[in-house]
Amino acid sequence: MFEHAFGKRLRSLRKLNGYTQEQLSALLGITPEHLSNIERGKATPSFKLIEKLSHAFGTEPANLFLFPPAGADDLLEESESGEFPQDYRLYITDAAFWEYDVAADVYTWSDGLYQMFGVSRQSFTPGWEGFSKHIPPSDMRVVASCWSDLLAGRSVGPFSFRVRHIQNGVRFLIAKAEQVYDAEGNLAFLRGVTIDYTEQKNLEDALRRLQQTLEYQVQNRTRELHSMITVLGEEIADRKRAEEEAWRLSQRLSLAMEIAAVGMWEYDRSTGRLRLEESLVRALGYSPGEVEAPLAFWEERIHPDDRAMHRDARDAHFRGETDRYEATFRMRNAFGEWRWFHLIGRLSTPESSTAPVTIIGTFQNVTAMKEAELERARSEERFRDLVENIREIFWIAEPNYTTPYVSPHFEQIFQMDAAELAQDSGAFLKRVHPEDRERVKAADERLWTKEGEYDVTYRIVLPGDEVRWIHARAFPVHAEDGSIGRIVGVAEDVTAMETMNRQLEQAKTEAEQGSLAKSRFIANMSHEIRTPLTGILALLQLLTHSKLDSEQQEFVALAMSSGEYLLEIINDVLDISRIEAERMDLARTEFSPRELAQSVVSLFQPLIRQREVELRTSFDDALPARFIGDPARIKQILFNLVGNAFKFTRAGQVTISFSQEGELDDGFRMVLVEVSDTGPGIPDDKLAHIFDSFTQIADPANARPIGTGLGLAIVKSLASLMHGAVEVESAVGAGSTFRVRLPLQVAPDSASSTDSDMSAANNAGRSLRVLVAEDDPVNQKALRRMLEILGHQPVCASNGSEAIDMLRENEIDLLLLDIRMPEVNGCEVAQRIRDGALGDGLCNLPIVAVTASAMHEEQERILAAGVDHFLTKPFSIEELRSILERVAA
Repeated sequence: MFEHAFGKRLRSLRKLNGYTQEQLSALLGITPEHLSNIERGKATPSFKLIEKLSHAFGTEPANLFLFPPAGADDLLEESESGEFPQDYRLYITDAAFWEYDVAADVYTWSDGLYQMFGVSRQSFTPGWEGFSKHIPPSDMRVVASCWSDLLAGRSVGPFSFRVRHIQNGVRFLIAKAEQVYDAEGNLAFLRGVTIDYTEQKNLEDALRRLQQTLEYQVQNRTRELHSMITVLGEEIADRKRAEEEAWRLSQRLSLAMEIAAVGMWEYDRSTGRLRLEESLVRALGYSPGEVEAPLAFWEERIHPDDRAMHRDARDAHFRGETDRYEATFRMRNAFGEWRWFHLIGRLSTPESSTAPVTIIGTFQNVTAMKEAELERARSEERFRDLVENIREIFWIAEPNYTTPYVSPHFEQIFQMDAAELAQDSGAFLKRVHPEDRERVKAADERLWTKEGEYDVTYRIVLPGDEVRWIHARAFPVHAEDGSIGRIVGVAEDVTAMETMNRQLEQAKTEAEQGSLAKSRFIANMSHEIRTPLTGILALLQLLTHSKLDSEQQEFVALAMSSGEYLLEIINDVLDISRIEAERMDLARTEFSPRELAQSVVSLFQPLIRQREVELRTSFDDALPARFIGDPARIKQILFNLVGNAFKFTRAGQVTISFSQEGELDDGFRMVLVEVSDTGPGIPDDKLAHIFDSFTQIADPANARPIGTGLGLAIVKSLASLMHGAVEVESAVGAGSTFRVRLPLQVAPDSASSTDSDMSAANNAGRSLRVLVAEDDPVNQKALRRMLEILGHQPVCASNGSEAIDMLRENEIDLLLLDIRMPEVNGCEVAQRIRDGALGDGLCNLPIVAVTASAMHEEQERILAAGVDHFLTKPFSIEELRSILERVAA
């Protein structure tokens, strides 16, 4: 855009003339901020300001619009080679600027442009019709093509054309234009400058004709001696005119060199004085009176570190050892700042002397370029320090499979000469373990073909057969055409980490095996303990249904309490071990909160009868009748919380309540389960740790801790497994309330709890013919008697084979099936029933597994065999009643 091009031009001229932004803005009568905006292309200068700028720089206003050719940054950068751009080797005689309003189709010319065309403002209106009258057709086509490109938004370099001047004949012009866009990005104006270089072209034509004439005259000199005097006179006149033109040419060339940041200097050996171009003196901040000064004056301003280099180059040229003087050094300006300059000079011998007495040369301000070079060198040094001191290997690979650079750490890790990689980037493969070599090569090929990443871990084999692990990553660096120009990579020795990972993996495997063995041991021990305990508790329950005196009833109650406490310890230890081993899985089955609470109440009936404690239940009317979840684990939470309440509550009540707190996504509800009691409460100092494992609280009645300290820890863990939470509210002397919040999915077609049918209660009086398949005689007898007490008709089998025979021979309503039985185990019996091996009439026979195994994996296996319900040993007569009622329903 015009503003950016003009800004760069202005910035270059300001620096060449030695002005700071503050100095130039004060001279122009504007603020430094306004000047900065113009230089950055964010503001457009007024015509009045352009006139002030041309006066400040000592040049014509049109010269401010000599923008660089397309693709260059500015004239200063283009001329760093020491040669002025070809497009601007113009010896300017006249210059004018113009503007074209695209939307209004209006041209605005300066007076100079009317003069170039030989017309007046009154007689000529700029436009294509007028242009065609003054521009030859062949040149008009060039102008029209450039004009079309400019209107299309394309960049156009300087273009030349001829004009038929009304009075002065044909004139040669050159024009340069830039586009100006409005805020919406639309082309608004075309602005440009036009230069009349007719005099320069005429001069060149005259010199060419003069050269041809001289050549002709030399060839015919011997034949035309009579006219030599006349010819010499003409030559002298022509030479004088040429010298005058050359002088004007040098003035214009001086202007061009100033724009390009190139200046002249001359040193007179006879006087010891150095004359500098005034622009350099101004750029350094010194007064014009110091344009010519002793050489020592300027040499004192050269940086001390650069003076010896300058003198050596100068003296070597004076001695004739070099064809020219050339040096780059720093020079201090009047403000104490260091600026870089590049000087070139050559000895000159006047015609009147036989020995060279002067040295003439050019200077160029290369501060920006030099500072960029120094910064690049510092950056490269920092990068080299980094890659050569890190523990990792850094390398660069080329497409020709060479490695121009690899950091020093490579030789230490791979124990091979890095020079081998310089010739062949794949040389390191001879160190790669044979089993990993093809994998590494394939990864390298995929990277070069853009088919994958290079991120591999492999082994290397060092001399002495030492094996080390290497982790390498590499990334492509793309060329401009999109191809891969090179690969950069990083590799590190990860032997220690790999060894540690393998040790951890082995330790993990051993730990998992130990955990599995522990789980199996606990399962076996649980089964072996539960089997005899089942007989003990069952017989004790049967005793409660016999005729006992008061003392005997007390003894039975105490024995029952001790047995149940032992069972609680077994369950807690088993559950906490499964939780710690992360082997506690959750089931997803349909259940009723009301039935679940009622089953828990039935378990505590013996305890309720012994104490003056009432166990109540409460259900929110809005609570759905059935949910999908793990009823066994929710029942366990309730059992632990109610059991905990009964441990400490000697009188009063314990309440179980279910309510709904809100609706969640995907058919889930937040269900609040509360267990509250009227016990002694929990001290404040215990509340923070109440859910920690093995935390026990003393019973105020006997000052002795009660329980294993695992019950509440299990409650918290189970609630977390179900994505819920547990909290407690308690005050000493006011009882405690435990709240468990569980997100549960509502079962399909579930009515509210008030509408649920209690079909189990309606069928409670039905008598069932029950087959008891149990190999333990004590448990068999206990089960038989319990069934009789509950009003059912039991028949017994001592192993799986007997059970199969009895099923074939008798009409059975329900099968109570022990799993671990001799001959044919319980799972096999269930499978034969479900497969129809015992007849189609038995395929849907209700089967209740009576097992001492409480492990989830074992229960999953039993369910897969076709079992409908579980009855975990030891169980109470109330639990047996509850499950029989469900089956009967």
